[in-house]
Amino acid sequence: MGKNKNQDKVFHLLESTNEAAIKEAKEFAAKQSKFAWALYSELAEQREQVFDNLKQSLLYNCLENYTFNNWQRAVKYRYSLHPLCTLGSLSYIGGRFNIGESINTNVNPFTALYIAENKDTALQEHLSQIEGISTELSSREIALNNHQSESILRLNGSLDLVIDLTNKNSVSDFVNIIKKFTKNKYIDLLAKQARLTNPPQMIKSVDILLSALLNKQWRIEAALYDVPSTSQIFGQIALIAGITGILYPSKFTGKNCLAIFTQNFKDSTSWVKIADAIPDDSIILHELNHTNYEAATWDRKKFLMFQKHNNIQ
Repeated sequence: MGKNKNQDKVFHLLESTNEAAIKEAKEFAAKQSKFAWALYSELAEQREQVFDNLKQSLLYNCLENYTFNNWQRAVKYRYSLHPLCTLGSLSYIGGRFNIGESINTNVNPFTALYIAENKDTALQEHLSQIEGISTELSSREIALNNHQSESILRLNGSLDLVIDLTNKNSVSDFVNIIKKFTKNKYIDLLAKQARLTNPPQMIKSVDILLSALLNKQWRIEAALYDVPSTSQIFGQIALIAGITGILYPSKFTGKNCLAIFTQNFKDSTSWVKIADAIPDDSIILHELNHTNYEAATWDRKKFLMFQKHNNIQ
């Protein structure tokens, strides 16, 4: 007898479902989204009532004239001609401390310039590699598993006001305000209906706040439910308060990072500058300060138009 041509084939069932299961999954996704929005709206209203106090609590505990030298910024190679541009932070949901364009709230999106104290951390943060792949590899070796080309720049700078999340005392006054926030029973009912086994905690201590701000999975709420994460809301308050930077430890290496709000350079002495010699005149901008901070949000086309209009060589 001839051999059946399908005899040597092996089939594996990877997943199975049915119409009822799909419908149920959609219903629970809708319930989880409803919970997330209800909680966000509830707390947003309470924040609004004490917003001035929240801003003052951060301003009172800021580091003043924070200087940094030989810090690093990694950008995709395609953006090498404008490495101090912050437009990339607006893409999708945004960064840890800034809100991106895809988040559908009444909060306007805003940018941040992200830098790190060494190359390993800058690469890890930029390439978003998963930590802990191998104890035998350095963080930079792990990051370089991503074959994307990138440019790394050395930066110096000084920031007028920085909130330091490596120091618990810097947010203790902030926590003393928000720990009085409450959620109504309806929110708990929505969490139960959504079958959330671990719903977000109400922030009642500095440790809980820092855990939320530095959460390795901070993107989940923004990506799934279209609401800002706790760290993005914190960044929004810092921005509106006029703070120029947030200092925080990297989730990958533990080394320090800075989220810099260049839009607050206006009427300040803050500045960020590329430390090394520029190879030629093709780089759009090598320093940001109070005179040109708006250029951080310009694309190359807009800068070239500005350059031509003002006869800048």
